[in-house]
Amino acid sequence: MAINLNHQLSSLTTTDQILQIDNSGNLILPSGTTVQRNPASGTSATGSIRYNSTLCTVEYYDTTWHIIPQIVCDLEDFCFVDPNNTTKHVIYNTTSCCFELSDQVTNLTILNDLNVCNDVTICGANTDIKSSCLTIGDINFTVASEATNLSQTDGAGFHVHCANACMHYKQSTDTWNLNKNLVVNYVCGQISDISNHTTDALAEGTNNLYYLDSRARAALCGVCDIVYDCVNGTICFDLDDHTTDALAEGTNNLYYLDCRARNSLCGVCDIIYNSVTGTICFDLDDHTTDALAEGSTNLYYLDCRARQSICGGTGVYYCNTSGEIAIGQDVCPTSNVAFADITVNGRLLSDDITASNVFICGDLTVTGTTTTVNSTTVDIADKNLTLACDATTGNQADGAGLTVCGANACFYWDNTSNNWNLNRNLTVAFVCGKVTDVSNHFTCDIAECVDLYYTDTRVRAALCGGTGVIYCETEGKFSIGQSVATTDCVSFHKAAITGCLELHCMQGQGPPAQTDKYLVGYNASECLWKAMPFCCFYNVDDPLAFAIAFSN
Repeated sequence: MAINLNHQLSSLTTTDQILQIDNSGNLILPSGTTVQRNPASGTSATGSIRYNSTLCTVEYYDTTWHIIPQIVCDLEDFCFVDPNNTTKHVIYNTTSCCFELSDQVTNLTILNDLNVCNDVTICGANTDIKSSCLTIGDINFTVASEATNLSQTDGAGFHVHCANACMHYKQSTDTWNLNKNLVVNYVCGQISDISNHTTDALAEGTNNLYYLDSRARAALCGVCDIVYDCVNGTICFDLDDHTTDALAEGTNNLYYLDCRARNSLCGVCDIIYNSVTGTICFDLDDHTTDALAEGSTNLYYLDCRARQSICGGTGVYYCNTSGEIAIGQDVCPTSNVAFADITVNGRLLSDDITASNVFICGDLTVTGTTTTVNSTTVDIADKNLTLACDATTGNQADGAGLTVCGANACFYWDNTSNNWNLNRNLTVAFVCGKVTDVSNHFTCDIAECVDLYYTDTRVRAALCGGTGVIYCETEGKFSIGQSVATTDCVSFHKAAITGCLELHCMQGQGPPAQTDKYLVGYNASECLWKAMPFCCFYNVDDPLAFAIAFSN
């Protein structure tokens, strides 16, 4: 059933109803912006269509709004896929001027999105997909799917338009080939050609190590007489304990012998050779230089040649005709010579100037680092000889002094101790000041002054005898007139005793025993001698020392 345009129906109530537009007018759809969608989302009836003025396209509603793909083609190639029959297509037949089912579509251009819910088979020879992004859900992308043998797969692959970059399969070698470089993070498998690489790009493994001098040197060692330095890699043969005596003579390289050397020579012409003694002589008995022609290099002497070969230098006047040489004035040892100025850039030696006396009327400044004076006598009129004149501190002047060559005797200044030091002994007539150390001297080395040395005469003269003592100054001897040893008998003209008198009864020789002691005392009040209480002062440890003991 067809419904004419002028009929007003709210909907098509049956599936066989068709909306047919017979004239060339337009079907005006509801139009509005994206914001004006009614509703924007939610409960709008599924299958609703409208024109989106924001997107400038027709859209339909199916739970959400979708843009209807634009399919542009010639009328004879215009088609829709029948969703109820995936093997059939709806096309517009320009001959019968109506849509009809067809099994295939020849050329199809899709300008927008195309959603295909089932399989798509393209039988055309060329298929151009101009989408900026092509997404394929299948994990495997197959090319040359119609090939039935290997030769038909040759050349299958990919091609990047304009860049002429290809990745294709080569059947003869059974390999993928690329005409451009391939940059990958990791390659799994073997590589047939790495000629464009060096070992610098290949990391060192565990077993196959790269060459290093240190590794090579550490792998070697020396044995026997081979001296090997594993640090520098030098290999030497230790010949310290070897001589040619340890090496047997071969057939060709023979050792030297006088007889061998002498027998290998011979004399010819005027050369007289003795192979026994090895002496070589030249027989000049019948030859002179007149018999030897002059060569081009070693020329014979001629006066003219000799005179022409020399010339006068600075201060020397020379005549190459007569050979006369002059210097402008007489400079013999007794001559007086005069010069305007003398400048010496190097060392001024006796070979440079020879004269009996040299007088310098002005100042003499020597700027060289070493000045040598070989005179036997050097007189300096200045009262003060200054050393280290350029020193500005005491440390810079440290070590200044005098050195006697040969003896290595030095007199130098020590800035640290603030003293003049000598490394040899010093002999002087008189030292003014204190001497800190005389440990290397004796009293015999020092003259006597106020403090006199000991002599027997001085000691004897300083003594004298007192009461009861007789002294001889000449002999230095003391005496008391009689011997008073413990065994001696002494006699006195008179003895006054105010205390006790210890009497000893001497029995024979030797010191008195304690049992021989008697003590008596004189009692003045009774005018008689009487026994006193025993009191002994005899020293038994020293039998020669005893005293008369008194007791009241």
